[in-house]
Amino acid sequence: MDTVIQLGQPAPDFELPDLQGQPHRLSELRGRVVVLNFWSAECPWAERADQVLEAYRQEWGEGVTVWPIASNVNESAEFLAEIAAQRGLPVVLRDIEQSRVDEALATIREEVGARNPFLATIVDGGTGWELFEG
Repeated sequence: MDTVIQLGQPAPDFELPDLQGQPHRLSELRGRVVVLNFWSAECPWAERADQVLEAYRQEWGEGVTVWPIASNVNESAEFLAEIAAQRGLPVVLRDIEQSRVDEALATIREEVGARNPFLATIVDGGTGWELFEG
């Protein structure tokens, strides 16, 4: 995978499982806006972002998908599921190996100076993207 990602260019496709082990692939969401929230169950900013994004998600309706992505190896699936349920999150993806998503995002951080936590908005299921810092 080419890890040089330019703002406004297609986002790299990836697949990650949710907390129940069901796979989710970015390319399956062509035609939709996808908000990727790089997330930690323990992070106070992430909790505030969850509240804001959930309100927006309900307002946006079916045209927008919000994917919190948990990639902290110190957070167990059980803990993530507990926090997701408390916050009313319909899905949380898990990048336990900090794999392809983190590889791609390392370049994003370097290219545009993003820090954690941050949101990446994927337009049209991968045809372009924007970055918002927390």
